[in-house]
Amino acid sequence: MNNIEDLNGEMLGRACAFAGKNDIRPYLNGLFIERREEGGVNIIATNGHILCVYQDPEAIPCDSFENIVLNIYQPNSKRLLPVFTQLKKTYSERVSLVESVERDDLGDITDRQLFLIRTTEEEPFAESVSTIEGRFPKWKKVIKSDLKMNEPIGFNPQYLAKLKDFVLKDENPKFPEITLVAGETNSSCAFQSKHGLVLIMPMLNRGFELNELLQKKKTKLKKVGS
Repeated sequence: MNNIEDLNGEMLGRACAFAGKNDIRPYLNGLFIERREEGGVNIIATNGHILCVYQDPEAIPCDSFENIVLNIYQPNSKRLLPVFTQLKKTYSERVSLVESVERDDLGDITDRQLFLIRTTEEEPFAESVSTIEGRFPKWKKVIKSDLKMNEPIGFNPQYLAKLKDFVLKDENPKFPEITLVAGETNSSCAFQSKHGLVLIMPMLNRGFELNELLQKKKTKLKKVGS
């Protein structure tokens, strides 16, 4: 059974912005949920250029839980996507993933269905969610633990704009904080917030020239330090 109780719905909703859409690699078109060794789960999404990792220590996966990829673009997506959009607007509201299993007279499984359930009195729902087959990328391998800023690093501004969507509502709304903690020109760059990480692949700085104002500033700093 792939049941999870007290899953952070806001994290689910916000993670959708980082997933692929119509990607030829089906597993990128969903949300990867994996058990954490420390307890709880990680919620991960990537389109191959930007990746987000939410750490949800309060979620309670069942003992038999196996890592899954939730399909956010499925036949009932016209009903499901508004649910994720709704969850994004909540204040870390908790939802559940519940698997329903049907068996024949011999006890063999004949059908499995996974449901995303919200039990609030205002707008409860129980929407069917399918899963995506395939091996999700080994995302931990692309994390760098050091920050090397000896050279300018270029980013796609569309991916930088997504950092705003990553910050949850329980953080300071007036001054949401996200920090560049690791990065270099030829590998992923990591940004950290209170609830997890965002990894962004940098762009090649073809033909890049440092602005003359920054060049003058750099020269002055060298003279002071020499």
